[in-house]
Amino acid sequence: MMILQTKISRTSSVALCLTIMATPYTASAVPAPILSKTVVANSNDLQRAVWACEAGTQALSPVKGARFFPGLLDATTPSSATAPLTLTAGRLEGLGQMSGKKGWSNIRFVCTLSPTLDEAKTFTYKVLSPVKFSDAIPASLATEVLNDQKSWYIEGTNPVSLVHGTPQTDDRDFLARCVPKSGAIKVYLTKTRPGFKVNDAEVVGVTAGGKSGLYVARGVMDDNQGAVVPVLDIAVGDFLTAGSATATELQINIGAQDVYTISLKGSAEPGTTFTQSCK
Repeated sequence: MMILQTKISRTSSVALCLTIMATPYTASAVPAPILSKTVVANSNDLQRAVWACEAGTQALSPVKGARFFPGLLDATTPSSATAPLTLTAGRLEGLGQMSGKKGWSNIRFVCTLSPTLDEAKTFTYKVLSPVKFSDAIPASLATEVLNDQKSWYIEGTNPVSLVHGTPQTDDRDFLARCVPKSGAIKVYLTKTRPGFKVNDAEVVGVTAGGKSGLYVARGVMDDNQGAVVPVLDIAVGDFLTAGSATATELQINIGAQDVYTISLKGSAEPGTTFTQSCK
């Protein structure tokens, strides 16, 4: 098993220590790139931290030809109640993958960042196992455009829901719900993966109108679907509510396995009503 620690510094050398070697290796210091102001302004904290750590490790290149992908999980990784990514006080840690001359490996990593989460400072990882690939690309990896004949509408008063679906039916592909004036919103997604259980954690990426957000969703039983689905907890001012206001579509990526797009046509008025109710 290999453990590699790198420290990105603008003034000192970078130490690379392999537990299988008695003598540490050193390399020239390479400044970690700082994310642009545009990227910072158009991403949430978790997405920004992942991008900064990924960019930092690539700039350093501790292993020639290797690349690191924090938050990217093997499709065969069992669902777990342990969050695949956690961000606390400038420290991002969790699971991911690396690619190199010997192929792809699953890793567990720790990355420390600047206070603004736009620059990686240190990166430590441990190789867990080889990545298992299927001979065929799963159909779920293909981007799916869901039925755009559905409409956006408000349902209920307490709690109040914003729905994209067919009114008076269970046919829906997006549901956001809040208690009025609470400032907190739960977003229910329709896609799931085999073995996903109540309280399991899943990484979810969302893009809309040039903005990107990364979240850790939890499994909740959806009685309408009869299945456990990922649920996001967000605040009213989150990117999802702000970015969706001017976008034409919402693209959702669940665990790098299911990618689907929801049309935002007709969402402006009900979306504004919903947001105002939740504030």
